[in-house]
Amino acid sequence: MTRSPNSPIPKFPNHLRDLLAVALLWMLVLAFFYQIALAGRVLAGGDIFTYFYPYWAEATRAIRAARLPLWNPYLFMGVPFLANSQVGFFYPLNWPLWLLLPAHRSIHLTIVLHLCLAAFNGYLWGRGSLRLGRAGAWALGATFALGGYLGAQVEHVNQLQGLAWLPLMLFLWDKVRCTLEVRRTFPKFALAGLSVVVGLVLLAGHTQTAFISLAGLAAYGLGSALWRGARQHEWTPLARLAALLVIVAGLGAALAAVQLIPTWELSRLSVRAGGLPFKERVSFSLSPFYLARALLP
Repeated sequence: MTRSPNSPIPKFPNHLRDLLAVALLWMLVLAFFYQIALAGRVLAGGDIFTYFYPYWAEATRAIRAARLPLWNPYLFMGVPFLANSQVGFFYPLNWPLWLLLPAHRSIHLTIVLHLCLAAFNGYLWGRGSLRLGRAGAWALGATFALGGYLGAQVEHVNQLQGLAWLPLMLFLWDKVRCTLEVRRTFPKFALAGLSVVVGLVLLAGHTQTAFISLAGLAAYGLGSALWRGARQHEWTPLARLAALLVIVAGLGAALAAVQLIPTWELSRLSVRAGGLPFKERVSFSLSPFYLARALLP
């Protein structure tokens, strides 16, 4: 959605009715996921059981023993552990869960918490940036958190963790851009906040999700400036915004370097280091025959 350069700077909604709307959003999430949030049930299939649970069990043992888990001796004949970004060992929202709860509870609690976070961030973006009414922003938060795409990532823990921050990234970008264009001042606080969020998305550990989020941020952040530049033949605003995006990506990567550097080193030793055959590279790509499904509810 495009915005006028003279539109108000996005603000955090602070009304009691907004807090009530967010509370209702969280209650809706709990209604959908009460069995794993409150009833003690577990998700026992797919990647969450065969892939993430063993990782979270080892991470729980490591953090409670105050050791850095460079190696996991319990998989195959032993494998690098910390360097695998999907462990999410440096993602700070995982630490209190690993310290306080057993792995089978913490992994389900993080699912519910990040769905609540996704709902809140969607509502915040709708109210603060898109200037939607409470009902519209509530529908946006509910649709984002409980819609088909995010719902399909429930068993892919670090994908869900990374995607939950996307609406907040867009909201903070609007604060960056509008502070620059309306107040004519350097948006240092919004820029710092956005960089931290980018760092969190990277630390969540799913590289494709980080790429999708950053690509979406670039399209959202530069699309309207590109359109205005093409119409007015004035490219300075676009160049300025592009430079800010590069700064944000660089600062976010610097914050996540503790994870990115060992992951990069491990990737050079993997079976994919030399590239993949074309058939394997496109094996999960979107077939044009499936595009019609986007029209289905």
